[in-house]
Amino acid sequence: VGPDNTFRLKFGRITDKRVPFDGEVWYVAGVTCDEAGNIYVSDRNLKTIQKYDGEGKFVAMVASGLRGEPADLAWAKGRIYCVDADGTRIFAVGTDGKQLAAFGKNGRWPEDFGIISGIGVSRDGKVYVADSYFLRVTILESVE
Repeated sequence: VGPDNTFRLKFGRITDKRVPFDGEVWYVAGVTCDEAGNIYVSDRNLKTIQKYDGEGKFVAMVASGLRGEPADLAWAKGRIYCVDADGTRIFAVGTDGKQLAAFGKNGRWPEDFGIISGIGVSRDGKVYVADSYFLRVTILESVE
């Protein structure tokens, strides 16, 4: 949507195949952007994270065959933070698709999660996690 609330762009082709062609999506669950304006899209059913340029042209399959179902995404410092749709785990991948970190588990302690419904990362690297089960936001100082 443009500044005057007009439609600007849509992209991605729908598929029902388990092995998609580049740029195809089945169940889009998350989106984030990097500093250069590239767009990253997660797909729960295909278990992928795909990269598009700012005009919606497919650039790369960043990650495929992910363990779990990628949902909400956030970008910071060259990492893509992704919520697993099971709601209790977060993993970080690099732009090369390598998993860099994984954290979180189900539980009632402050560092545990009930159902993660959203994620954000500040410029200084703090990870903000919305937990809709425990009705709280958890702030993680740094995830390396």
